[in-house]
Amino acid sequence: MDLSKCENYLDIVKMKLEENSGTKGYQSIVARAGGFHTSHFSLVLSEKAHLSLEQATAVCNYWGFNYAMTDYFLTLVSLAKSGTSKLREHLLERLRDIRPKLDQSYLFPKELNEDRRTLSPEDAAFFWKSWHCGAIQACISLNISTVEGIVQRLSLPSRLVTETLARMETMGLVKQDEERKWQLADMSLVKHASKDLAEIFQTALRDSYALSKSDRSDLTPIRSGMMGILTPDDAALLKKQFEEGIRTTAKIISKPPTGEETEIVTLCWDYFTF
Repeated sequence: MDLSKCENYLDIVKMKLEENSGTKGYQSIVARAGGFHTSHFSLVLSEKAHLSLEQATAVCNYWGFNYAMTDYFLTLVSLAKSGTSKLREHLLERLRDIRPKLDQSYLFPKELNEDRRTLSPEDAAFFWKSWHCGAIQACISLNISTVEGIVQRLSLPSRLVTETLARMETMGLVKQDEERKWQLADMSLVKHASKDLAEIFQTALRDSYALSKSDRSDLTPIRSGMMGILTPDDAALLKKQFEEGIRTTAKIISKPPTGEETEIVTLCWDYFTF
């Protein structure tokens, strides 16, 4: 299949399912990675429902898509859910912009379908229930590679950092070099959390608010909560804007920083109705 001509994200999904047809329960594995139930996945495959952008992002992460392919897939999801001709035209134009950037040879690397390892349920629970695991990962990616440096950057107890690194090492997520400095190992083992773990992770992130700090006044924390009464149409419009904000944020976060100064940024998103 020439993916550059694909205008339906389900074609890609079905291609991946076919590609892994020899893996027992693969459809359930993908659903788990995306944080949704297999019954919902069946509805999606029968074109009676769609993936949300959050679910689609998690699936892209599980399949190891690069930045361009993830952008392409998410745009296809948005296109399938678009409700107006104006929005559809905009998304089709965006697809035309993305297609030249697609590296077809990277979209489905063979090694991603062979010997795929995942964390045990216990290790996955440890990672997602502890916000500092992700924060320590971020520090190491910024070359803050010693316990002392991580302690100073995150204002965490030395013992907690040491014990967390030791646990992450046994999980295969980090390793030490010859100088005893920490490096990232196989972070691809950290798949998207299940719905229950994702909710716990979000709560853990919010608990880290008290540790927020920055020397810049324009980076002070923001906390806001709202509740309102909307018509179904306005509620749907608000959700679309919310999803677009998430997608835009994901693009910004996925880009590697180019300057020497960096900030570890945390965002928590909620949208729900009663």
